[in-house]
Order: sequence, then structure tokens, then C-alpha cells
Amino acid sequence: MSFFSNWIATHAFNPYALYRWTDDMSVDARHSVVARHKSVSELLTSKAFQLEHESGFFRLGQSHLPAEAVRQGSAALRGLLHQTSVDRAGRAQQILSTYSGRTFSTRSIGQRMILTYFAQAILRDRPKCIQDAVSNYVRFSVIPDDVRRRSFRHYATLPELRQNIATAIQEADVREPVSDMLDIALTVAPSRIGAAELLQRLTLSTVGFTGAALEWILIQASKKAKVEGRSRAENRVRETLRLASPACRLTRTTSQGASLGDLSFPPEHELIINVRSANRDQSVWRDAETFIPSRWEAGEAKKNDLTFGKGARSCPAQRDAIEALVDFQKQLDTRYRVSFIRAPFSTPLVGTLLAPPLGLMTLHEEPHR
Repeated sequence: MSFFSNWIATHAFNPYALYRWTDDMSVDARHSVVARHKSVSELLTSKAFQLEHESGFFRLGQSHLPAEAVRQGSAALRGLLHQTSVDRAGRAQQILSTYSGRTFSTRSIGQRMILTYFAQAILRDRPKCIQDAVSNYVRFSVIPDDVRRRSFRHYATLPELRQNIATAIQEADVREPVSDMLDIALTVAPSRIGAAELLQRLTLSTVGFTGAALEWILIQASKKAKVEGRSRAENRVRETLRLASPACRLTRTTSQGASLGDLSFPPEHELIINVRSANRDQSVWRDAETFIPSRWEAGEAKKNDLTFGKGARSCPAQRDAIEALVDFQKQLDTRYRVSFIRAPFSTPLVGTLLAPPLGLMTLHEEPHR
């Protein structure tokens, strides 16, 4: 990858800096940007596009697991999250009450809350050594590398943290399935170190991305914006995610030559999909830059939503992610007031995911709101 292409892949979609990357365009001989809603939808769903088999989380290093293994893993993940939903009843209220009256920083608090929320789905009553190893991965890699995108020693701790998880798996008795993400990783991966890597990726998808989404919801709750009518909590969640999709960009690689509008792509051409731009496309969304939860009362909004991707490779856990965020939103609507002080000159940060601006947030419990 050329220096210019690498810079594009790293920086092009900062939504508060480079607005020009909101149109379909060729970057160089091997990379193109797809940003229009119509183009993104066609690319993700049309059978006319022959794309390489890829998976964002079911892969080892740069090698993607076989398609059947990805299908099995995705189905198992959906089943697991549905099965463990009863464990999460009332969890949002418990978590928020823990932070009530306290001031905390963005770009970490969402991940800490979601790690607690999905704890039993990630590791169900596993030995402490495994729980500590996964917790350390979130603390020392997900938050500094994927959320805060540290520039010094980026991902330097990741191999050691992965080995620590593999060692904990080896030392603990994990032969008896207990219905958690570690079970899925052990079933799909060919080795202990492979299972450790898959568990890291599943944890990142659950804790990293959903945690970023929760922080955007907390910030939106602090704005006290006038909203049309008494919108349901789910509408507020979906509208927040439309405006600030944590998975703000996706990538696909062509396996055969293809065309999209005025652009033509050769085989093995990488397409960088600007989800953030597509979810704000004025040709699809009325008052696209405005927070209007009531737009989700109509089925058209869900049909047009690209927050979780579309088609065969859309996020397998999207239903449970929405349910988790709605749990928190309901509490924020009825029991809490949020104040947020944004750090001077801080803007949203694009790395592995779209993280909100740095700032200090305080949660105030007001049960009779």
C-alpha cells in the first residue's frame, strides 16, 4: 500500500475534518472510496458484485476463516447473545447506578460499562485467570489502541496480551462448554493461540464498538435537544447511531472486475466504504444532519440504515447491540441527567472505530424525572 493510500485508510473519514471524502471516487490504482448511499447499498447487497470472502472478526492475522466456519461462528454468536439476554435484565440500571454522581472521561467509560454488561456472554463463570487476561486486553489494548488510537507503541502490547489469554486457556479446564464467546472461539479456531485471537476479536466487536456507541448515546443525552414528540428509546438509539456510526467505514475487495456508477474496479481492488457519509446522504435522509428520532417510526428508515452494514456480511450481533443500548437509553430517559464538558479542540477520532471527542461526563440520578 502506498503512503498516500495508507494515509487515506487511516485519516480519510474523520467526519469533522475531510468532508471531501463523501463522494464515490478513485484514490489510486488499487483503492477507491464508496460514500454515496445508493452506491454503498448496491455494493453490499447486489449479487452483481463478486467480492472476496472476508470477515472482520472471524479471522486469524490477515487470513480469513473459511466461509462455512464464519457462518457457523456468526450463527453461534447470535444464538449465544439471545440465550444470555435473560442474564442482562436490569444490568443497565445496576451499571449506571455505580457511576451516578461520578465524573469520568470519554474514550473508555463506554467500554468499561459494556464489558460489565456482556460479561457473562463473553466469559460465563470462567476461572479468574481467563477473566483477568481478557479484562487486561480491554484495558491495555482495546481502549488505548482501538479507541484512543495511541501513536506511540500502537498495538505493541497485543501479542503479549494474546499469549496471556492462550496461556490462561491452557492452564484452566475449558473442556466443558458453558455457552460463552470462549466456547465459540475454541470451536472455530484451529489452536489455543487461534482461540485467544478470536476471543480478542469477539471482545473488540462487543466491547469496543458497542462501548463507543454507548458514549455517543450518553453525549446525545447531555444535549437536552428538543425532540419531536415522545419518541421511543429505540428510535433515539438508532438515530444516534445513524449520525455517529461506530463502524464508520468498512472495506471490501473485488474478486472480479466490476463497475459502480462512473467507476470501474479491477479484480483485487480495495473498496473503502464511508458508512458515516452514506448514513447522512441528503438524497435519502430528510434533514440528514439533524437528530430526528421520529423518522424511525416509518419502516423506510430501517431499510435505509447502514449502521451495521447490509447483506451477508452485516453485523451478526446487531439485534443484541441495539437491545443493550436501548436498555441504557431507557434508564437515561427516565432516571438520569447527563452533563458533558467537551475538551477544547477535541474532535471525534477515527481509528478502528469512531470514538467521540474527549471530555468529562457526569451522571446524575434523578429517579422522578
